[in-house]
Amino acid sequence: MKILYSLLIVAVVFAFFLYDDLISLKFQGSALVSGLLGNLVASDDLKEKMNELKEENEALRAQISQAAVVSTDKVKVYSSYPFNSRKNISIAGGEDMGFKKGDAVTIENKILVGQIVEVFNSSSVVKTIYDPEWEIAVRVGEKEIDGLLKGGLSPRVDLIKTGAQIKEGDIVLSASSDLPYGLKIGKIKSLKETAGAPFLEAEVELEVRLNELRNVSVYP
Repeated sequence: MKILYSLLIVAVVFAFFLYDDLISLKFQGSALVSGLLGNLVASDDLKEKMNELKEENEALRAQISQAAVVSTDKVKVYSSYPFNSRKNISIAGGEDMGFKKGDAVTIENKILVGQIVEVFNSSSVVKTIYDPEWEIAVRVGEKEIDGLLKGGLSPRVDLIKTGAQIKEGDIVLSASSDLPYGLKIGKIKSLKETAGAPFLEAEVELEVRLNELRNVSVYP
């Protein structure tokens, strides 16, 4: 009888340890499955991140390519000799370089030359600031006094308020929403004041010399 009780106790203890091992194995299996699922989720996140980086890389490459085409100072200016028209010039770039009507034409992205008015496959026509019909909003001097530039062979700034603090030699900069802000146009050459008039008029010495122009930059 003692032997039977002893065997029964051994069997119960063995079953207890066997059950404990099974529980431990179950938890280990659950942890393994959870880890695998976590890796799968992480893998999906990684794929999504890689796709996002790929799209950003392609967009950045397109922007760099566009900037390389549009913002360049190697666009040649066609000669107008012996006619020497100052109203318009032609440049060696058009649809093939992504140019469009309204783009600003400059010297080294600093000095205003004019604006594109016609675009062809490989050339464009630029209306220059020497055109008498050219009118844009400008600002003059350190005080940034508002005025209206009128182009032509004798360009001037009109609509300057009487009493405005400007002087000869002050810089004239573009301030029109149609153009990049702050492009240099020229400097004040002389001031004219009419008694009783609410505005001053200033003659402008332009920065651009069209007969010396060989290369231009184009702003979108």
